[in-house]
Amino acid sequence: MNSGAPDADFYPRFHQQLTDSQAWPGPYLFKFILKKDSKSREAIEQLFKNKKVKITTKPSSKGTYFSLSILTEMDHPDQVVALYKKIHQLQDVISL
Repeated sequence: MNSGAPDADFYPRFHQQLTDSQAWPGPYLFKFILKKDSKSREAIEQLFKNKKVKITTKPSSKGTYFSLSILTEMDHPDQVVALYKKIHQLQDVISL
């Protein structure tokens, strides 16, 4: 499982949606799906180490995957996009 790199139009379109959808700075909820034994969770959490966050996890019904939700305050859509670009480089992560 790999989230794969989004197409070239994704990030500018996503940035515009973020700009249009809420006031900045503001709260933003990052959501991911990972395999139960994925090492990427630690890497994702490291990206948020200097932020105040609320992290929740929920296992899938069969226990082979889990959802990882991270709620934090973001100053600007550029920050959100930059984090997603880093996370899209990790293995075994699906971004929602």
